[in-house]
Amino acid sequence: MGVNSFGTVSDNGTDSAFYFAISMRELARFLQQNGVQAHASDLPCTSIADLDRAESERAAGDQARQAAEAQAKQNARARALELARRQAEIDVLTQRDNGMAIAVLLLVATLGAGGAAFIYAQRDNARATRLAGGGALVLLLGTVAAWALRPSLQSIDSRAEDIVAASATPASSGSTAPGAPARAGKFICVLDPQRSRVTVSDITDVPITWSQDGCMNGRSQYGLAGDGWSRVLVPNGEDAIAVTHFDPESHTYTVERFLMGLDAMNQARAARQKIVAPACGAGDAEARRFGDAQQAIRALLPGEPNERMRYNCQPVP
Repeated sequence: MGVNSFGTVSDNGTDSAFYFAISMRELARFLQQNGVQAHASDLPCTSIADLDRAESERAAGDQARQAAEAQAKQNARARALELARRQAEIDVLTQRDNGMAIAVLLLVATLGAGGAAFIYAQRDNARATRLAGGGALVLLLGTVAAWALRPSLQSIDSRAEDIVAASATPASSGSTAPGAPARAGKFICVLDPQRSRVTVSDITDVPITWSQDGCMNGRSQYGLAGDGWSRVLVPNGEDAIAVTHFDPESHTYTVERFLMGLDAMNQARAARQKIVAPACGAGDAEARRFGDAQQAIRALLPGEPNERMRYNCQPVP
């Protein structure tokens, strides 16, 4: 085992490239003499394919769990709606019966007042006739109103919906209270070793500040594409490209590092020079334009990254 230290580069692309390697024995002695400590990782040795397989299984499990929760909520609402409909039906029928009873009583009183008005009219008592007649008219209008204002049978369903909505209001307001996940603010991100493959990178906690318009730490605007918010980093002093993602919904921060060949790295640097990263707060349209422009660099990346660090982020008070 050794480390390639130098080799040939063909200018015209026709000559075969070859390289020279320094033996690990020589390299280890050189590093020890210069006080360089080797980086060792005690994380599980996991391939990217294994991580992708585990992520697919996790996503399928989450989808099944969400479907079960949605079905349970639907069943619970159906039961609540059935109970509410029974209660609404009882209330409506009771109010209809009460309205009918009141209308009957008012109708009897109307007939009595009308009969009194007729008797007073026979006795030529004009004043009493007017009073009795006016009372009969008022009672008749009350009879019509009591009958007309009875709730209809068609209102049972709408009342049931109102009962269910009223009972669900406290729970829904509680779910959006301060305990709801924040989509912006300060976070501290901790590596999830079960979902990561680390070889040489530092795995210390990562503090970040995220804004809803896709600005990271107040200075780096992320691009918005089909896979969410991301930023592609193409350094000049290292033959590796890093793609960072942040998901404000799940509070997940992901860094993927791709070790690149010389030609591919030069192509990536040339593509990066053609892209102008917008300033923070440039707007949704600029973020989407930047996200689309970064696809030119991502098209040059290998199929799998050499490292994947996935962090779980918690809000900082």
